[in-house]
Amino acid sequence: MDGSLPRCVLFADICDSSSLYRELGDSRARDFVGKALSLAGQSVVENKGSIIDTIGDEVFCVLPNADDGLRAAIRIHEKVAAARCKNDLPIGLGFRIGIVFGPVHLKEEQVFGDTVYWGFRISCG
Repeated sequence: MDGSLPRCVLFADICDSSSLYRELGDSRARDFVGKALSLAGQSVVENKGSIIDTIGDEVFCVLPNADDGLRAAIRIHEKVAAARCKNDLPIGLGFRIGIVFGPVHLKEEQVFGDTVYWGFRISCG
């Protein structure tokens, strides 16, 4: 299906994951990154979203509207905080999240356009 539809684009990027790898080593850091990305993905799916791609320590998602995007972002932070409290994730692990609502272009399994670009830029700081 080709077309442009209004959607909420969410990028959730683990803050300073390179220091996790330096401090904990590849294996442990990869496990923690995987757990954190899984929590982020669950939060998005619970809020009617779809995971488009996982790129290293970042997840790229699309949600139907801004409200669902904001709820997913809040839920990501809540789940990560709870996991840190239970010592399932390192204390310093957190996400930087970029959210933009606007038109996206859908072509087969791809999502692209200015809204995607700005969501990515916001998540990168």
